[in-house]
Amino acid sequence: MEKGSVYVKKIIGIIVFCLILINNFAFAETTFTDIDDHWAEDVIKKWQSSGYISGYPDGSFKPDNPVTRAELSKILTVVFELKDSDQLTFEDVLEEEWYYPYLEKSAKYIPVYPLPTHYDSNSPYIDNWNRNNVFLPNEKAIRGHVAESLVELKAKKENIDIGNVSYHEIAPKIYETFKDAELDTTVHGVPFNVERMNKYIWLAYDMGIMVGYDGCFNQYCYMTRAELITAINKIIQ
Repeated sequence: MEKGSVYVKKIIGIIVFCLILINNFAFAETTFTDIDDHWAEDVIKKWQSSGYISGYPDGSFKPDNPVTRAELSKILTVVFELKDSDQLTFEDVLEEEWYYPYLEKSAKYIPVYPLPTHYDSNSPYIDNWNRNNVFLPNEKAIRGHVAESLVELKAKKENIDIGNVSYHEIAPKIYETFKDAELDTTVHGVPFNVERMNKYIWLAYDMGIMVGYDGCFNQYCYMTRAELITAINKIIQ
């Protein structure tokens, strides 16, 4: 009886082990339910397998959903392995928020400046023009701001000096490339912000990080989850 019991236990152990292997294999093969035939399908699958991105409880990834600024802070911190923390003084950020530890490391790379054009996507930044210490974590990130974040992080990662880039030298290239580039840098009294946006838009394009579509950069459009993963993938291969 004792030998038979040992034999049974071995058989049970083998069965359990096989079930674990099958389960792990099935899990590894599982992909998001809503990315088939999406233009970013291959990149999303690549980053899912790396463990850097996750989906929703229903198994979806929602690739065309906009990324919030809080979500942006997390993905930048994790992917670029940011370690240095800064003290946060934002009046709209609480220490108990889930994104707080990520924001401590990434806030310096995520701009919050307003721009002159009154699109709905830009309104939160204009409305908070007089509040110097807000981050707006729950607002959707716009492409112009994300361009700056990714350019700064690529420059940091690859030791690229972008401080000597002259706006006046690259301005003609910007206007030739993107028909929606802001041309009048004196409107609404924020010329510096327009120049800053255009500079980073051009650098993001010139570095091969982000491209526009239909001849526009669409800097005021929201950055989608698929667009963000694709742009980051161009920096980190």
